[in-house]
Amino acid sequence: MIAIGSGSLGLNYVNHAGFWLVKESFGMSLTQAAKTQTAVRTLVSVLGLGMALLLPAFA
Repeated sequence: MIAIGSGSLGLNYVNHAGFWLVKESFGMSLTQAAKTQTAVRTLVSVLGLGMALLLPAFA
């Protein structure tokens, strides 16, 4: 479940309400918000996958 959840976060799309909330809250342009959120969400996705792969080592 952790791997599936992490994979679902990968890329961002501008039709998501959270995208517009972050964009307006921080006063970003559309391009700036897309680049920032895509980078952050991809980082979270990759780190989540890494944690899912490391989890069996501790269980």
